[in-house]
Amino acid sequence: MKLPALRFFQISRQFRSGGLSRSLPLFSVVALISLLLTGCADGEGERRFANDPLPTEDVLAPPTPPAATRIVQPTQSPAVPINPAELLTNTGPATNTFVIVGSRIDAIPADGSESTTITELIDLTLIAHGWSANGERLAILAADKNGAALTVRILDKSGKTLTELPLSDNASPIPAGYGLYRITWSPTNDKILLSLGTGGLIEVSEAGARRTILSPESAPSPRAIAWSPDGSAIAWVDAGVAGNATGLYVASTDALPVDPVTVIRPIEGKSRQIVEIAWGTGAAGIVYAERAPGGDLSIGGDLFAVSPSGGQPDLIATAGGVTQVGAIGSFAISPDGDSVIYSVIEPVPNGVAIRRLTLRQIKGPSSFDLPSAPGAMVEDFMWTSQGAVWTVRPVDDGQDRPVVQVAIADGSVKTLFEVPADATPVASPSTIASPVASPSPVITPTPKL
Repeated sequence: MKLPALRFFQISRQFRSGGLSRSLPLFSVVALISLLLTGCADGEGERRFANDPLPTEDVLAPPTPPAATRIVQPTQSPAVPINPAELLTNTGPATNTFVIVGSRIDAIPADGSESTTITELIDLTLIAHGWSANGERLAILAADKNGAALTVRILDKSGKTLTELPLSDNASPIPAGYGLYRITWSPTNDKILLSLGTGGLIEVSEAGARRTILSPESAPSPRAIAWSPDGSAIAWVDAGVAGNATGLYVASTDALPVDPVTVIRPIEGKSRQIVEIAWGTGAAGIVYAERAPGGDLSIGGDLFAVSPSGGQPDLIATAGGVTQVGAIGSFAISPDGDSVIYSVIEPVPNGVAIRRLTLRQIKGPSSFDLPSAPGAMVEDFMWTSQGAVWTVRPVDDGQDRPVVQVAIADGSVKTLFEVPADATPVASPSTIASPVASPSPVITPTPKL
């Protein structure tokens, strides 16, 4: 409380006349004078003198409400645009990729040197496949010609079988389910995560060790899977017992049983569902694509990113500005987590084909459209030592003439592999989609990270 100057002089006079000196010790008097002088020396804006008018208060007015408490919201660094040419400089650890040509699988060096055949699928039906990020390993899931006796095989790039593990040995066809068969490699490049169309997730090492991560009861309808960047956790999409509402979940795999955390909760009745996911490094988080589960591209489909801990998803890309009827197709995150390569697909008379192929900054506005062939489908994105690589498959002639391409630093596309024009036509690869009861999910190429 600040005393007016008049009161100070009254106390001083009392002190000089001895009124205070007789009742207070000397040091107390000195302390009191110091306190009074400090109060009078306060800021000019709040000092009041004896001849100042007394402050008034309107007692009839409603009381002034206290100032609202300001809640400091967490801030995010603003998106910083980059030169689109920088998107083309991203490379990965792999020195080669792979391509399926009819019943055989070839290894394709990223530098454009000669390809080699590493395996042939004789009397086998390919169900799922995936190659490791370093390009040294290939995993395939195949059934016999009757669509039964599931077997997973892990090979090195020379074709040597490292593991062959039967998942079933019955002679009956694979039972239908709402899930999809998918393979994705751990960042350590020594084990795979496999989702089963009949439910459940399992882990298989290149040494042949098998571990059940989620039972069919815990993941009845897995649709997409991904490893965390450090390999200590997984993310998966499950459509539930009825197969009609997709949720996104994450869990550590260090100890079993896993303890799932819901990132995006399933909502029944949505026209679009989560169909693909990838887990990037840094601020990328989990990137996912949404499309109609029955293949209706008129509903559209976009690309989003969400934090593994949950929260509001961020829109990365939409097909709306590219085609009136279409959706985001395959995609893959760059090794540094800053960008993503993706396709926009649209319906064509003989199926689904690419409309645009784009490299885009995940947390910013920069993008670069790559040359793409009309009337073809793009699949199997991979980041190699030469840049982003993908496989192009025509969809109009029924023949299997895949072309493997790589994006180079000047923005052009270089062909690494193609079937010679005068070669004997090769039938499309013998594959079966994951057995799915109605409503069936769209069968589109999936990214292999």
